[in-house]
Amino acid sequence: MKKSLGTMVALMVVAILSVIFITAKYSNAVDIGKDSRFIAYDNGTILDTKTNLMWAAKDNGSNINWTDAKSYCENYRGGGFTDWRMPTKSELKGLYDDSIFGNNGYHLTKLINLSGSFVWSSETTGPNTFVTSFLYGLTYEEPSSNTRRNRTLPVRTSGGETAAVNETTTEAPVAAAAATATGATKQWWEKGYVPPPKVEEPAAPVEVIAPATEAPAAPVEVVTPKVEEPAAPVEVAAPKVEKPMPEKVSMPLNVKFDTAKSDIKKKYDNDIKKVADFMKANPEATAVIEGHTDNVDIHNEPERNMRLSQARADSVRKYLIDTFGIDASRITAVGYGPNKPIASNDTKEGKQKNRRIEAVIEMVKTK
Repeated sequence: MKKSLGTMVALMVVAILSVIFITAKYSNAVDIGKDSRFIAYDNGTILDTKTNLMWAAKDNGSNINWTDAKSYCENYRGGGFTDWRMPTKSELKGLYDDSIFGNNGYHLTKLINLSGSFVWSSETTGPNTFVTSFLYGLTYEEPSSNTRRNRTLPVRTSGGETAAVNETTTEAPVAAAAATATGATKQWWEKGYVPPPKVEEPAAPVEVIAPATEAPAAPVEVVTPKVEEPAAPVEVAAPKVEKPMPEKVSMPLNVKFDTAKSDIKKKYDNDIKKVADFMKANPEATAVIEGHTDNVDIHNEPERNMRLSQARADSVRKYLIDTFGIDASRITAVGYGPNKPIASNDTKEGKQKNRRIEAVIEMVKTK
């Protein structure tokens, strides 16, 4: 019996120490950034306060197939946690936010850094698996062996550590029970309580009244003049300074490309120079070079237009950097393929309008 009791006590001590270790490790993470929904910690984790999911702060960083992506997530140890996994389609869909223009042009919180546009999900269908595009918010089927542009982003469900902490100490009830068991003085609510003996109050002393004497005349009260306190100063609120909001300026570029080509001809130098001059005049501005195509797909390969639009956007970005000296960190290139038409693709003129390059410049305008 003594051996069994000792084993139980040892197991309880180990469990409590494990909880303390895990909780301390989690609670020591320092908040290093946040937005309206996400909180970034210095241990490389991002907490989604809306879904209570914890994400890795960045993806794996290079092309990866589905099997290796699954292994990467399950062996990921960010923040010291061991329960990382691949996200589901719905979790990735919830992470996509079209209203945010994040890092590298992808639509999700800027606290998470993606190096590629497609992220693997944990769900499969036959030989294929699903990826989610953070350019368009769409889910596609792809062979699990495919690696091109695909990334993986570990996720875990947050909150288990907090629940473990909340099950701790009940020292006061235990101490009270121990006191009762060891024969301490019984309280008024316990069976067998004996009240202390009643102590009689002493009789009130007899008051001896002295003979009345003539009261002396009341002294003359000298009233000092009342000094009025100065009125409290009126607090004048400082004028509210509104924080300037960033605005986006779209500058269409009259740059035409040969069929299936992304080389820039010298005659378009002046058109691209307008963007460079604008950015030099506004050094805080950043630009996204958008590449667009029509919907012609003679090869029955939708990704072909996506690659072509990306290559054309990359060419304009490189031209701004190499020719006009714009800092590379201020320019991002994104290819949208046929997904953002500005005219009907049913006519020759409409298709020509849709084959375009635009510079979307974000800057803070002061009023």
